[in-house]
Amino acid sequence: MTKDEILRQPRNVLHGKVTTYTKKCEYCGKEFTKRTSNLLEPMYCNHDCASKAMIKEKTLTQFTCEHCKKPFERYVAPSMHSPKYCSRACSTIARPHTQYLKTYTCPNCKNDFQRLVSTNPFARVREPTFCSHACRVEFTNKSVQVCLRKRRGDSG
Repeated sequence: MTKDEILRQPRNVLHGKVTTYTKKCEYCGKEFTKRTSNLLEPMYCNHDCASKAMIKEKTLTQFTCEHCKKPFERYVAPSMHSPKYCSRACSTIARPHTQYLKTYTCPNCKNDFQRLVSTNPFARVREPTFCSHACRVEFTNKSVQVCLRKRRGDSG
């Protein structure tokens, strides 16, 4: 079924009457069954074929990192822009005007830790409270214990 044929179907056929249909995979050619809710999506028999089809459209291209000058490769589609950096670390270091390191103190272990903070005034900023997930859990458990003791009237 082409997209035009699908759109010409009576409304009741697309909404409840026909539940499945058979389609040929656009990558491997194998026939498979799909529900009608997926009629207008690209048709591949599984995620593996869909991934391979996307990679097939892209070409492995070599670039040079603008920060560390090391060569790196990426799969890039013709419509995509060229990547400038080989990693997020190089991107962060090369663009210091967009982010900076800020020092915080963990309320649980009292150690200082640093996090990157955006300089974008419209960025949704949530101050990090703890240095790690483990510290957050430990602090929360202590707080719960204190609340339970207060509720029971215990001291200490």
